[in-house]
Amino acid sequence: MSQSKVWRYTESSWIYRFIGYNINLLNQPENRRRWIIKVALTILDILQPFATIYEVEVGTLSDGEDAFVISGSDENYQEKLVRYLKNVDDVTEINFLLTLHCYEVEKDQKPQEILFQPGGALYLFIELDETRRLKSSSDQSVNDPLWLSLNLDTDIYAPLIEKTNRSKKTAQINSPILKGFLERLEKRLPLEKIHMSGPWYLKEYLEGL
Repeated sequence: MSQSKVWRYTESSWIYRFIGYNINLLNQPENRRRWIIKVALTILDILQPFATIYEVEVGTLSDGEDAFVISGSDENYQEKLVRYLKNVDDVTEINFLLTLHCYEVEKDQKPQEILFQPGGALYLFIELDETRRLKSSSDQSVNDPLWLSLNLDTDIYAPLIEKTNRSKKTAQINSPILKGFLERLEKRLPLEKIHMSGPWYLKEYLEGL
């Protein structure tokens, strides 16, 4: 990260629930494994140019939070991840730790790429009960067993503490990259957004594009 600038570390988050699935079908281990792999591969496919994988962590009922961990620097990490997911039927979460690909504007007004690793994460949750079945609820819209959370730790919209032309230009470059990723996420996966939080200007930047 550039030492000449100050980037804010402010948490932003988007929380989605999955919709349109058949809970009885997904309670069959083979069907759920295929569903999890499909979601994981979709996430990996739509990340760029917004982010790349820093690390993937898989949690299971039987082996805990770090049942399987692999670095995004491993050339075959996707194959190894899929191979692992094909052989377990009690996955409870997959954490995709992200290297954010952002830009900052220099004094000459030229954008320069800057990486934050990790600067955020996508969390896929599959909530299972002790019998390895999806947890059910009378109100699925509130307590859904399948949900996804995007969390960003770095403020990529207005990175400089003081409001300057450079910070404005930087936000104008980074905001469309983030918005494009959110649009791909909501188009490629059957999701319903149930919560969003972040600094006050986040909504202004994204909706003003």
